[in-house]
Amino acid sequence: MTTSASPAGCLRRSWKRIVCWSVCFSLFSLLPGSLLAATYYVSQSTGSDGNDGTSAPWKTLGKVTGEAFNPGDNVLFKRGDTWHESLVISSLGTDTAPITFGAYGSGDLPLFDGTTGVIWTSAGGDIYTASWSGSNPGLLLYKGEAKPSITTLQFGSVPAALKKDAILLQTDNYYSNLWVTSTSGNTVSGITFFAISSSKNVYVRQLNASGTEEAWSSSLGQPIIITSPAGLTEPGHWYWDGTDVYLYSDVDPNTIDVKIGQRATGITVTGDYLNIQDIAVKGYQDAGILLSGTQGVVVQNMQVADIGAASSYKTGILLMNATGNTVKNNRVESALRVGIGIYATGSTNSHGNIVSGNTVSNTGATGISLNTDTAADAALIQNNTIDGNTVIGANALAYDSGGIYLLNIGVGNVLKNNTIRGGGNKYLRSAGIMADGGTAPLEISYNTIFGNSLAGIAVTGTGHNIHNNVIQENGVPSWESAQIVFFPVSENASACTVNDNTLAAGGNRKLLLVLRNPAFTSSEGLHLIDNNTYSSVDTNTFCWSKDETCDGWVDFSSWKNISGQDGNSSFSLIPLPPPPQVPPVKTITGVYHLLL
Repeated sequence: MTTSASPAGCLRRSWKRIVCWSVCFSLFSLLPGSLLAATYYVSQSTGSDGNDGTSAPWKTLGKVTGEAFNPGDNVLFKRGDTWHESLVISSLGTDTAPITFGAYGSGDLPLFDGTTGVIWTSAGGDIYTASWSGSNPGLLLYKGEAKPSITTLQFGSVPAALKKDAILLQTDNYYSNLWVTSTSGNTVSGITFFAISSSKNVYVRQLNASGTEEAWSSSLGQPIIITSPAGLTEPGHWYWDGTDVYLYSDVDPNTIDVKIGQRATGITVTGDYLNIQDIAVKGYQDAGILLSGTQGVVVQNMQVADIGAASSYKTGILLMNATGNTVKNNRVESALRVGIGIYATGSTNSHGNIVSGNTVSNTGATGISLNTDTAADAALIQNNTIDGNTVIGANALAYDSGGIYLLNIGVGNVLKNNTIRGGGNKYLRSAGIMADGGTAPLEISYNTIFGNSLAGIAVTGTGHNIHNNVIQENGVPSWESAQIVFFPVSENASACTVNDNTLAAGGNRKLLLVLRNPAFTSSEGLHLIDNNTYSSVDTNTFCWSKDETCDGWVDFSSWKNISGQDGNSSFSLIPLPPPPQVPPVKTITGVYHLLL
């Protein structure tokens, strides 16, 4: 016999179901994101964008760019595959459940390649052209080596004394410079990463017969920027005229490995709390990896190479208006301008980032930079840590910067445990660490710096704490240099602490150079320089100058009397110890300014 349920009984059962579902939903919502996460796969060789990405892989970076991922998700790219695309990541992870973009499978890292091949046509002699109506290529890979474009300047006349490897400068507080590769008639061609102005005079610095740099007293006048095949004089020289790429090649470039940049940025990141790892990025016009306005992003175990200088970024890995990110254990090689950069503009900070354990080699300009555009913006960059990085061969193409370079930045930035070597050459000035104008007090400690062309550490500004560094064999005879240099820009370097450092200098190299602008002395605080260990094969290796050039190198005893410093320091006149042993770095391929 069937009995109908009473209304009260139905109501009780309905409430039980509601309570049960409510409890289940509440428990579900409390589960960690990682337990709800999905793993997506991407393979250029075997995937399809019509797949679901989980049971079968997607194919393109465009598909990944268009997807929204959840906290804890993993997006993995197949090792051994290559994508000629760009990736944009805008999804948001959380601090406990970041989204990871990485690799799966075996073999070489997945490669994001921004270059393309073109068809070359002979224009006569060793000049070839290729049609290119897109954006500025930014770089050209010639036989696998990244090459910058050649800029040609036309003047009313060019003195016959102007030679290859001279430096052309435009000055307006800071330098815009061009490294001369050739001259022809009334034109000068060379490499620059600056927008040369047609309304400013150009000045010359060039080595004289004794190998010392001289500043010419007269300018070349104001330049006209032109394009001319006559400016291409060596294999791999190129330029773009807005329609065609012109290339100098001593063999038919269609028969060798020649590629040009076709995409601006490899990976652009605007999301937060992400892990980006185990991917190779190469051949992009302007940036390898760009973190724009991000927080909590970790970039690790990446390989970035052959990044161009097309537009505004010109950096292998760039943190722009980004806070609380970590860039660690990456390799950045052959970026035509900057290897790794922290930058801020507008009203958004770049605070509290960590750059650690990276190897940066063979950059056209600085290896690692922290900068804003003006001193008024300095507070936008604070409390960043540059720790345990190796910088090799910085400023291979640019004049006057540093392996680590700082300009217009705020307080709390720390440079420690870095190794910086082999920057610049006898034509191109490069310090190991350069703190330029507008730089608030820095902590510079436990770094090993040797073999750079200008100085080990060169600073202006007030209150830097320089201690426990090993600095040796920096400087070449081309210009005044030393292991540590204090120099003036808008103020004299003052009130700096230099303690417990080890400085060593071989023949024709100096230990410590203090330069001052007499007009700034009213605001100058006293340095504290003590407990340092000095050694040199020469006696007169110190200079405490009253001017912007050294007014006389003196021995250690005279230095102490003149400066009132180094009362507890020691000096030894002994053979130079061998440089620290640093493992060589294998390369994938192959600016700023100091007012002295």
